Amino acid sequence: MGKELFEQREAEIRMKKNAAIKQIPDWIEEGYKYIPKELWDKWDDCVLASLKIYYGEEIVLALDIMKKLHSNVFQSKNEVRDALLGEEYAMPVEYILNSLSTDYNKLPEDIEKS
Repeated sequence: MGKELFEQREAEIRMKKNAAIKQIPDWIEEGYKYIPKELWDKWDDCVLASLKIYYGEEIVLALDIMKKLHSNVFQSKNEVRDALLGEEYAMPVEYILNSLSTDYNKLPEDIEKS
């Protein structure tokens, strides 16, 4: 039984990785919409590195957050962190945002509540 579970898990990992590999060009292109040109190489590295651990799941989440940042959905970094609460990939996503997103880095830590 243990061998079957292991083989099943290995097959799932291969499927996730293969699906992620197919998405790389789309993820890179979409990221370029939100990231300054001088950081594109760093974005490319993040996308490729994501295949090793989370198979791009953190890239999908980071792109979603960057899209919302670009549309002014969030008013502070704390709002972004609240949106990431409970997400398995919150730490790598926040690293990506800190490193590459000018929209994120322009936000205040928190907003004054009146």
